[in-house]
Amino acid sequence: MNAWILFALAAAAGVLIVSIWIIQLAAYLLQKYSHEMKTWQIVICTVFVWIMFCAGGVFLFLNQTVKAEENAAEGLISEERVVVHQVESGWYFDGWAGGQAAVFFGKRGVEESAYAPLLKEIARQGLDCWLVTYPYSIADFDPELPDAILNSQPGTAWFLMAHGDGIFAADAYYRLHSDEVQGMILLGCSPLSKMQEDDELILIQGDHDELMDNAAYNSSSDFLPDHVRETVLTGGNHSGFAACGLLKGDAEAKISPSLQRQKTSELIRSAFIHFYAGD
Repeated sequence: MNAWILFALAAAAGVLIVSIWIIQLAAYLLQKYSHEMKTWQIVICTVFVWIMFCAGGVFLFLNQTVKAEENAAEGLISEERVVVHQVESGWYFDGWAGGQAAVFFGKRGVEESAYAPLLKEIARQGLDCWLVTYPYSIADFDPELPDAILNSQPGTAWFLMAHGDGIFAADAYYRLHSDEVQGMILLGCSPLSKMQEDDELILIQGDHDELMDNAAYNSSSDFLPDHVRETVLTGGNHSGFAACGLLKGDAEAKISPSLQRQKTSELIRSAFIHFYAGD
């Protein structure tokens, strides 16, 4: 089940429990202090407590961002083959090639800079990458943000790239702008809606991935375009695409995260060679 559905159910249960508690509190106050407090004062106090409780819960949830490891900062340093530009919307990894670029949607709640090593590795292989920063590292808050990026480079073949539940924001953007992109690159996730037949799709997952939505993956066969390259990384997991340590609920990988990112970038390059060779 999707993490956001579980969160919604948990939040609904929490609101129900708090509401019952508030009703009981109000009844107790009315019974004990009815001669000292007016009814409207008791109601205001209990409602205030309820609002503060809910606001605190939302604040704690939104600030549970998984931080990038210290070595992730190395991915933001320019080198001979990749120039990294910090822009208003995040970072732009300008590789040695041109004409093709990808906008990246990271896993919800994972600090965006954790993906810098991966996108720098991909840019080394010739695909420029845009790493967009979002409020609380949740792309769903502004799925239209990539508009300005696509409009900034006319003539570029654009791809949408997503990791994990970042597919929800990527899919929302794709459904509105499918005519403006060439395809998708999905890491540990699968398409959520039907893609255009002439689009290109790259699917990469680890065989130790315990966080991928397998139900969505198994039901995505009807959504696939004609050109698909699918690879399962031996020893890889869900966490290894980002430099953020082991994510809660994921399995331990049998290869290092740096090797997983290197293999991912090489697979993406091989897929592009395959697509453009017309094999």
